[in-house]
Amino acid sequence: TVLRPKSSICDKVREMCFAIGLVDQATLSLALAETALYSNGYTGGMHSGREDSTALKHYNLSLRFTSQKIQTSNSVPSDEILITIIGLANYDMSIGRIERYSTHLAGLETL
Repeated sequence: TVLRPKSSICDKVREMCFAIGLVDQATLSLALAETALYSNGYTGGMHSGREDSTALKHYNLSLRFTSQKIQTSNSVPSDEILITIIGLANYDMSIGRIERYSTHLAGLETL
């Protein structure tokens, strides 16, 4: 998200994700995953699910932190959880991982 070309639609989401990422491990890990993806030559077009190993490491950390938060949350999910899940879905859609994208959307509906 940080390295993507400027887009008027994404500016507000970028600001919010950055602010949350400063205090939330899952969102920070997701930002690091996207940074690794883009810093290793990804140009923003969908491709066949190829991921940089560093990007995948941070993505998996984000998933783990998010899963732990969901399991320990009492009722309504926090903004951090929702933002991270949306970010995970966006990450997966951008690299062509449609099955993972669909899983995140189904999880959002459940929450």
